Amino acid sequence: MALEKKIGELVIESKELGCTKAGSYIYDFLSELNITSDTSKKLIETIDCASLLLEEGNWIFFVLFFILQCTIILDN
Repeated sequence: MALEKKIGELVIESKELGCTKAGSYIYDFLSELNITSDTSKKLIETIDCASLLLEEGNWIFFVLFFILQCTIILDN
C-alpha cells in the first residue's frame, strides 16, 4: 500500500533521538497520498462503514468495499 511504502521511505538517522520535522510536514506527507481535508471526511466514513461490515461478519463485503472505496478516494 502507498502509505506503508511512504513510511518505509522515511529516514531516521538516530533511534535514540528519533526524527523531528516542522509541523507542516505531516500535511505535506499525507497530501502526497491524497489524504487532505477534502478527502479525510470520506475516508473516515469509509473506515466507519468497513468497521460495521466487520462487526456483522461480512468479510467478503468488507474486503471488496474497503478496497474499492480507498481506491476511489485516494486515487482521485
